[in-house]
Amino acid sequence: MNSSVQNRSFELWNQFHNTIANELNAEKNLKDKDSLFLFLDQRIVVIKGFIQQLQQQKLHDENLLTKQVTCLQELITKLQLLRESMNHPFVLYVMGMGKVGKSSLLNLLVGSKVADVDVLPKTWKTDFFYAAPSATQAVIKYRSGQEKKLSNDDAKKIIEQEELKREDSEDEVEKQFRQLSKTLNAIEEKKKLREEIEEKLLYRSDIKEIKWGLPDLPDHSILHQFSIVDTPGLWQSHNGKHGEHVGDFYHQADGILWLLDSTTLSANKPKQVLDQLAESLNHVGQKSENMLAVLSQIDKVRSSGGEQAVSGVINSAKQIFDGYFLDVLPCSAKEALQGQKNQDQVLINQSGYLELLNKIQKFFYDNAFSIRIEGKAKNFVGLIETHLQDSESFLQRFEKDIETYDSYHKKIINDLKRLKEQYSKDWTSTFNSYSQKVQNNIYAHAQAYTELENEADKPSFVQKEIFIIDELQAMLSKFQRDKSADLIKYGLQQQQHISQSFERFSLISQLKPSTILANNHQTEIYKNKEIDFSGSDAEGIMIGGAAAGVAMLLLGPIGIAAAAIGFLWSKSRRVDKAKEGFNQQLETITNDCQTSIKKFIDKLFEQHQKILINHLNQEFSHLYLPRTQCSEIFNIFHDLERMKYEKFDRVNFQDFILGNP
Repeated sequence: MNSSVQNRSFELWNQFHNTIANELNAEKNLKDKDSLFLFLDQRIVVIKGFIQQLQQQKLHDENLLTKQVTCLQELITKLQLLRESMNHPFVLYVMGMGKVGKSSLLNLLVGSKVADVDVLPKTWKTDFFYAAPSATQAVIKYRSGQEKKLSNDDAKKIIEQEELKREDSEDEVEKQFRQLSKTLNAIEEKKKLREEIEEKLLYRSDIKEIKWGLPDLPDHSILHQFSIVDTPGLWQSHNGKHGEHVGDFYHQADGILWLLDSTTLSANKPKQVLDQLAESLNHVGQKSENMLAVLSQIDKVRSSGGEQAVSGVINSAKQIFDGYFLDVLPCSAKEALQGQKNQDQVLINQSGYLELLNKIQKFFYDNAFSIRIEGKAKNFVGLIETHLQDSESFLQRFEKDIETYDSYHKKIINDLKRLKEQYSKDWTSTFNSYSQKVQNNIYAHAQAYTELENEADKPSFVQKEIFIIDELQAMLSKFQRDKSADLIKYGLQQQQHISQSFERFSLISQLKPSTILANNHQTEIYKNKEIDFSGSDAEGIMIGGAAAGVAMLLLGPIGIAAAAIGFLWSKSRRVDKAKEGFNQQLETITNDCQTSIKKFIDKLFEQHQKILINHLNQEFSHLYLPRTQCSEIFNIFHDLERMKYEKFDRVNFQDFILGNP
């Protein structure tokens, strides 16, 4: 067989081999895609279960878990967008910090003027551009996952309305911050105050993304191969000012063009740019593996320092950002657009745009499907990680508030136990003084009692001269009144401390107390400042009744015996017997008063403990769930943490060939 025939045979074999391999690879990729969809769908179902679990608690707007429900709903929306993006061409995100020429580059890539900062505000949403065969409606994607189709003009009107709401709320935030921060000096306090005011007042649009279908695109438009997503200026967004951050966008992207301001680098401010980049990527939770750096506005560097300055900036950027990007490329969108307009190929080449397109093709388009499968699996992990990072501040406060709750619960129990013991000691001390007076009266007036000739005068004599019943009545009433008032004062103080500890906006409340009036859940008993003993077990608890009953005790068997002793004994013996009878009566009064006081104190502290524990439960539950259900919240976050480590396994090629499941 001659060499030409052999070569031809090899060519045919290679063509056949490549065709079969490509077909098998394409079929395997489809299986991988189906497996990825199943993987994502299963996790979405689990997260929906978390939401249903929380919503069963009928949360109100002030409850901090309400925001967590919203965040979980947004996580589902992000996972759904991640899934849906597989049905679009390769998704290329354009990101940048501040005004770095992002809009110009976007218009250059798309081949149409779609990005204009003055027309489409981008502080709180993403714009998804894709090639459409004909004019189509815009699709608004909400954070809840719902969608609405509108004409492009109507969609732009809605955006303008949302931006006005946003701007108005930002103005109000600044107004309130200026007013409330006057008395603050510490930077951390001012930072916390701003965060609280923004959380309370800053308007956050429900719009997550808008899809724009673009027909009649020029041949050079990148939308023929990719979808393009324009993101908020991330230097404004990742710091929380606009409620978005790089993690919201990074994990949706198949590839990222990250714009860096070449003029900042040329002005010897590389650390500033690096710090901004590192701070933004820190929230991503993983190393950047799909990012090309674009040195924007390179024409300004060229005009001020020539090609030598351009080379210097490029070399400097590659050294500074080594390991962050797949490559670092200069590009002047202004020069490229001008070159296209004037058909100036030299200017287009000089702009760096063609080299950028080549790198996009190399890194993001060739073998794109396989890259996407692997990338989406990593993006899933990144989205979960970002969600958990976003929840850290909530969990930190949640754990701190649980400690605060447990501390208050323990304090209330211990305080009331100590006070109850003190009240009993106080009563013993108070009654001992009275008892000593009565004993003195017994020895001082017993003989006078025996010498009374008129029996009708004896009860009055005993009550006034011996047992000083009016003084006992006053003493008992004063003890009840004073101790009740002291405990009410303690209860009011504890309620105030508890309410302040569980304020949603604690610093605002300190600086502007009127803001908490609507949330003051002061218990009714402390508003009335009295204790209700009208229950079925209240008989004998009102200690005034003990004093009123003393007179009846004096007419009991002991009192009658004391009245009759004059007929049975000599004068000296009559006095001794009277003293004995009065001492027995004093012992009975002591025991009966002690029993009544104990009932009063027990009931008093039982009610106050119930009131304070209920108030503590109410304030804690107002922000979260009942304390006994807190483990449910931790379980949700633990399950999310475990979900982060659940790896998506692609179909093994050998198993695919052999048809193994």
